[in-house]
Amino acid sequence: MIKIAKLATAHMFDENNPEDSDYELWKDVAGYMDGEEAYVVESTAMEGEYVFLGLYDRNKDKELAYMMEQDSMTGVFIDDREGFETAWESQAYEHEGCFCIEPQWIESFRSLEGQRDEISFPSI
Repeated sequence: MIKIAKLATAHMFDENNPEDSDYELWKDVAGYMDGEEAYVVESTAMEGEYVFLGLYDRNKDKELAYMMEQDSMTGVFIDDREGFETAWESQAYEHEGCFCIEPQWIESFRSLEGQRDEISFPSI
């Protein structure tokens, strides 16, 4: 069941290796997500974790998606804002891979009941 989670991700990547080429990128991603509401669903593959589906704020979600696309291993639109915009606007955009969040990085949950008409995920 999809839930809305209030994220507390500011320090989510603090323990990662600072020598990793994408360390600063993911610190920025965690900072950008911090305090935001996001759609999540319990992971069936990673017990106890939540699959991140997107930010509740669609404009911020778009910017976050582009930030995540700068990852050197999974990014498809690295330094290609125009290609990303085209895919996003045509609703053909899908992030490569799955991003999971451990419960310690979630401050609270709220239900989606009564909000189903407001949800629009073209890639789900």
